[in-house]
Amino acid sequence: MNNRATLDWMRHVDHALGPIKLKSGQTSMHWPFFVGANTFSRLHTNIMPSNPPPTSALLQLLVIRTSTMERNHTSCPSTLSVMLNGVTLKFGAKSHNSGKAKSAHMNFAITGDGVMDISRLIVKGKNVLLVKRDSKAIEDVHMSIETYIVENQENVSARVKEHCIPEKTWKSMLKRLLSTGDTTSAPSPQSKLTGSLVLSRHNNTDDVNDLLAISQSVFRISTRCPITLRVMRQPIRGSDCKHYECFELDSYLLVNRGLAPWKCPHCNNTSTPEKLVYDTFLEKMFATLPSNVAAIEFRKDDTVEDGFSRKVIYDKVMDEPFIKPTKNAQNTNKQTLNTNGSHQPSFTIVEIDD
Repeated sequence: MNNRATLDWMRHVDHALGPIKLKSGQTSMHWPFFVGANTFSRLHTNIMPSNPPPTSALLQLLVIRTSTMERNHTSCPSTLSVMLNGVTLKFGAKSHNSGKAKSAHMNFAITGDGVMDISRLIVKGKNVLLVKRDSKAIEDVHMSIETYIVENQENVSARVKEHCIPEKTWKSMLKRLLSTGDTTSAPSPQSKLTGSLVLSRHNNTDDVNDLLAISQSVFRISTRCPITLRVMRQPIRGSDCKHYECFELDSYLLVNRGLAPWKCPHCNNTSTPEKLVYDTFLEKMFATLPSNVAAIEFRKDDTVEDGFSRKVIYDKVMDEPFIKPTKNAQNTNKQTLNTNGSHQPSFTIVEIDD
């Protein structure tokens, strides 16, 4: 199956119901909610196979939490019974008795504890959610029915690439940082630079520990994606991240298929597609690099127009050719990191011709 044709990447757009709460001491509640004709027609379970295939569709999820403090943690208490339009929901089940066929456009299933794709149970117009539980239950239960857009890889990639860090922005930033070797000269949020080239400052005061440290007149950045451990060809980073290191766009999408956490592989910051920026400066620089380049080093150099020179750091052990990662890429890379941790590769520094 062509991954670029399937609708495997999700983003939240709206609530069909809630958030609502079954309070401590309450044993049952019912909530009506309405789904309009346009939304109903776009649910992935209602879209028929077509050529070309659709580029996006909608799905609706029932989400249950016992705490609003942990947004990403969902769970359904064992004492809770949930019915939607007369059908009893079984959390963890891959399908429900609605008489509708499985979607032909998605190749993943949402089966987590406390979260469920209820699209095939939705009817046009009025829907009713009924919740019951044991009278002895004392905890609050928070629920919502959330609407997501599911898209193909081409749509998501195109949207990410609309938010670029221009080459001139990188050059200006590097020249400024390397000329002073001082982190306090890094651009401020008011400079309106794109993405993580704007470093955060808290409470209107400079927190040097919260900024990227530059060692005098040298700055080094890795060429390797932390997911694949290979030279990046489409470098991206989170706009809220405080580091300059990137990761590979296609690899990041692959490990975030379905209802995913979208965590930056460098700092674990939430980095959904709307919070990603595309680094055109590094893309151009990495495009012609061989696979055994480990990093690029920038040095202050007043003899050139940019004000800095570039060097590459080669890993003497040549990588295998670039291979698109599989679904198990993250686990494989973690194992690789663990097994290779005791062996440090040797490096050679070579000048790059500008």
